[in-house]
Amino acid sequence: LADLVDAHRAGLGATDLRSAATALVAPLAAIDLGRAIESGNAAQVLAASERWRTTGLDSWRERRGEQSPRLGELRELHRRLAEARTNDDDADAREVEASIEAVEAVITADHRAELGTAGRAGRRAVRARRLGDRLEGRVMVEFIESGDRLHAVTMQDGSATLHRLCSVEEANTAAHALGFALRRGLMRPPSPATLAAIERAAADLERVLLDPL
Repeated sequence: LADLVDAHRAGLGATDLRSAATALVAPLAAIDLGRAIESGNAAQVLAASERWRTTGLDSWRERRGEQSPRLGELRELHRRLAEARTNDDDADAREVEASIEAVEAVITADHRAELGTAGRAGRRAVRARRLGDRLEGRVMVEFIESGDRLHAVTMQDGSATLHRLCSVEEANTAAHALGFALRRGLMRPPSPATLAAIERAAADLERVLLDPL
């Protein structure tokens, strides 16, 4: 399924169109990640997390190479459509929508003609063993949010391990408490009480994020 999404996005041609496609598959990303977590397979969780995380990077790379002369026309049509809807001009809105569909079709057709088969392979999935080789003895920790729970995958010596941590709310509370304590310490020469508060907040954050690893 993810490979089909990649192929579909790659063939659209304009970042505007690819972004819309990405937004539509966001629920699939959550399902994909959730199923990987339920399986308990750390390597699958890492691959699922990274596959959808890199979508934003792909959009950035693709934007750098955009050359279609019709993109300016497409964005102007979207501006006109928003204006027509604001003015409750249904007739103009329908006309602009038809123009948008026509321009999108031209952009997509032009891009697919240039693309050929070169861009259809999709992204390579993250492989735990290959990633472990690149770490060269170091340890990687990736934190992953799924629903209201926080998880982590650690990678060491080519082996991935899944850790079930705390709730997202608990992690956010601990992080905000540490940030607040640090800001207080920077506003004036820190008192012993402020330093103690920083140490407690840091210990709380370490307890929920690092101790379980």
